[in-house]
Amino acid sequence: MLGRRQFSLDLNSIGPFIVSSQIFNSGVGTWTAPPNLIMAMVIAVGGGGGGGAADSDGTVNAGAAGGGAGGYAELWATRTTLGTSQTVTIGAAGAGGTNEGNNGSAGGNTSFGAILTANGGSGGAGTGSGPIAAANLAGGAGGTASGTSAFTLTGQRGGGGYVVTVALAISGAGGSNPLGLGGASRALIGGPNAVA
Repeated sequence: MLGRRQFSLDLNSIGPFIVSSQIFNSGVGTWTAPPNLIMAMVIAVGGGGGGGAADSDGTVNAGAAGGGAGGYAELWATRTTLGTSQTVTIGAAGAGGTNEGNNGSAGGNTSFGAILTANGGSGGAGTGSGPIAAANLAGGAGGTASGTSAFTLTGQRGGGGYVVTVALAISGAGGSNPLGLGGASRALIGGPNAVA
């Protein structure tokens, strides 16, 4: 087929393979290359942003916006690229806004040495306290990602928060990425003292 390259590898010529994995879920750690490493897949995901908080003004219900998903980066690399060890930093999830209508906080950045970086998503907008001035609130932006020769995706933006009627409000869902779904959207139907 025109433009298509074929590649073959005789595995018997280079001996038996052992597949192993190292998973880091939080904090800072050190990845150490296994003995006789040939290639490895490295995946990094930034922390998701926290959703905003809603606060009724006593007249109108309002829905806050969802936080953006963290960025995603994936790389197949040889031992030459990866080296013998790399510092791994895992970005924590952002906190949701407080119940006074504050914005959610941004998620933390995840990195694999200087080879891959997946930035955290931005926090969703809160309604603010007092009179509800905005009918629509923007969801947090998704985090970006980077790495030489890496496959990267920007995290999905969080869903917006909306005032539909005086008594109906919809809060935004959290953004998603290839490794996880964001929190679900919620709808509020009722009196003006309910909050999302």
